[in-house]
Amino acid sequence: MSVDNAFLQIRKELKIDPGQDNFSVSREITSQGKVSTPNIVIILLESMAMNYLDYEGEDGKLMPFLNELISKSYFFENCYSAGVHTNNAVVSTLYGFPALFNKPSMKYEMRYTGLPTRLREQGYQNLFFITGNPNYDHMNLFLLESGFDRIYSLYDYPEEKIVNNFGIQDDYLLEYGLERLNEAAQNKKPFLAAFLTVSNHSPYIIPPKYQNITGSNDRKIVRFVDDALKTFMENASKQEWFKNTIFVFLGDHGAVLGQPKYEIPIEKAHIPLIIYSQMFEHTPKRFDSLCGQIDVFPTLLGMTNMPYTNNSLGIDLLKEQRPCAYFVSDNLLGCVNKKHLYVRNVIANTDLLYDLRDAARKNIMQQENTIGQAMKTYSLSMMVAADYLIKNKKTGK
Repeated sequence: MSVDNAFLQIRKELKIDPGQDNFSVSREITSQGKVSTPNIVIILLESMAMNYLDYEGEDGKLMPFLNELISKSYFFENCYSAGVHTNNAVVSTLYGFPALFNKPSMKYEMRYTGLPTRLREQGYQNLFFITGNPNYDHMNLFLLESGFDRIYSLYDYPEEKIVNNFGIQDDYLLEYGLERLNEAAQNKKPFLAAFLTVSNHSPYIIPPKYQNITGSNDRKIVRFVDDALKTFMENASKQEWFKNTIFVFLGDHGAVLGQPKYEIPIEKAHIPLIIYSQMFEHTPKRFDSLCGQIDVFPTLLGMTNMPYTNNSLGIDLLKEQRPCAYFVSDNLLGCVNKKHLYVRNVIANTDLLYDLRDAARKNIMQQENTIGQAMKTYSLSMMVAADYLIKNKKTGK
């Protein structure tokens, strides 16, 4: 069964239909206070699993900087990526739409309104930084059509900085990006900058300084990434624009460390979401509520108090809560609440439910049918709605 046929099956099975041409998820978000125009810097970290924050080395945490930053930030500990591929993360984080199984998330003919387009309407300059080929996954055309003014990529960096097919290392990406942000700040207009890192993607390029760290190469590269982030933030803190900037750190997706526990690799979807700014009052805050990458866009705009139209599936995490978080891994859909994991294989047309506290990992879909059906209806309905909106080009204005 193809994914498109699977959507037809889901709609028939749950007796749900998005409706006719007037179906929309658009909500008018009104200002609830003084509007601000902070700079926004988003760093999508390659394969940044939640578990990496707990990694221990001989001298303590392998990610001491991010762990320290959490103690000064809004930290969402139950956040999930939209999918298990980088292209899913870009669309979901910036535009608030979920991944649709194994369908590519970025195509140049798609039009989305999201964080870049809403901020551009407010006079922002929007910059995107990628380590390598800008045409990977149609990224260049897609982003330029969806609110970005400039894409910095492989063609902008010195040849000697290119280490492999993925382009440059994260430390130089952030160093180079900081120079461009300083230039943008001279224009006296706020900026949105999104960085897409890659060093934590195999094959790892381990700098000599990190070769002697105890453990496997993935541990060595994690320390390198943490140090690169620390250097970037230390240098950014010396700039005038720093005190008026919101920084967001999150994984593009997670990583499976060891053997996956379930049919769907939940570890590859569980990611940290850290939001830091000197502008915030009453920080730090730790949130255990469920959320996803799709919620980043409305949450950030909520922090600015800008009035806007939210036509995504994302919510403002400081004002609303989700009953579940959902994510995909190619032909699998996962949905989690605080105690359970629901899994749907849309090709095989099977449903599974697990108690996350059960070490035996038995399928309890029949025994806990009420819980399973509620999670199934919630997550599959979101998929059907997103599929309808995308197919009918209702993701833009």
